[in-house]
Amino acid sequence: MPRKPSSTIPKSSTSKSSTVEKSLTSTKVLKKSTALPTPKKKTAGKKDVKQSNEIGALFSKALDLHLQGKLQEAWVLYQEVIKLSPQYFDAIHSLGLIAAQMGNFEMAMQLFEQAVGINPKNPQVHNNMANALASMGKGVEALAQYDQAVALEPNYAEAFNNRGILLRGLKQLTEAAESYTKATAINPGFVEAFFNRGNVLVELRQFIPAIQSYDAAIDLNENHAAALNNRGVVLRSLKQPDLALKNFDRAIAAKADYIDAYNNRAYTLLDLKKYSEALKSFEQALALKPDYQSALEGKAQALKAGK
Repeated sequence: MPRKPSSTIPKSSTSKSSTVEKSLTSTKVLKKSTALPTPKKKTAGKKDVKQSNEIGALFSKALDLHLQGKLQEAWVLYQEVIKLSPQYFDAIHSLGLIAAQMGNFEMAMQLFEQAVGINPKNPQVHNNMANALASMGKGVEALAQYDQAVALEPNYAEAFNNRGILLRGLKQLTEAAESYTKATAINPGFVEAFFNRGNVLVELRQFIPAIQSYDAAIDLNENHAAALNNRGVVLRSLKQPDLALKNFDRAIAAKADYIDAYNNRAYTLLDLKKYSEALKSFEQALALKPDYQSALEGKAQALKAGK
C-alpha cells in the first residue's frame, strides 16, 4: 500500500518578522464514515437474514480497525465484505477513505465514484471526493463536489469548513470567509472553523473580525497555540505589543517547542525596546531551528540595538 503522507502544517508569513500559522489543508481533513449500515428487512428466509447479520458484523469489525488506524487490516476486511456483498456502499466508501489516507488519490476517486454510483445522495462521499480532488490539484472539480455535499446536507459543517480551505487556496478569500462563517453558524463549537476564519480575515485585512474569530477559537480551546500565536501577530500589527506579548507567552506555554511564537515574541520585545529579553527569545527560536532566517536577522538587530 502507498506511504502515508506527511502531516506537516504549512505556514505563511504576514510580514518579515511575524509568522501566522495556517490551518491544515484539505488533504488532512478527510472525514471517515462512521455510520453503520441499516440492515434491510428480509423476506426470503433465515439464511438471508443470517448472511446479512454476518456481513454487518464483519463491516463493524473492519470499521473498528479503521478507526484505530489499522488501515491494512481494515482494508482486508472491507474487501471481504465486498466479496460477500458487492454493492455494500459503506465498505466501498471506506476503502476510498483508506486509499486517500494513504495518499493514493486516484484509487480513492475510483472507489468514491463506485460508491456514488450506488448512493448518489450521500453527502459524506461527495465531501470526501472533493477532498481527494483538492489533493490532486483539481480545485474546480473539488468545489463542485463540496457544493453537492452541502446541497444534499445544508447543515454539513465539516464540508463548509473544507470548502473554505479550498476557496482560500484558490484565493477566493471573501467566499472562503463566508464558508467558514456558515460552518461556525451550524456548529458553534467548531474550533478549527473559527481559527480558519480568523486566518482568512487576516488576509482580507479585516483585523478586528479576525481577532474576534480567534477569540472564539480560544474560548473553546484555551490552549490552541496557533490561534494564540496568530492573535498575537494581529495585535502586534495593531500596535498593541503588550497584549501581543501575552498571547505569545500563552502560545509557548501551550506548546513549548513553538518556534514561530518564540520568534514573534522576540520581535515584540524589540518593539518594546527590551533588547536582552528579545535576544533570549531569538536564541530560544534558534535552539529549535538553527537556520531560521527571520530569527537570525532579529538576533542581529537585538545585538546591535543592545550595545
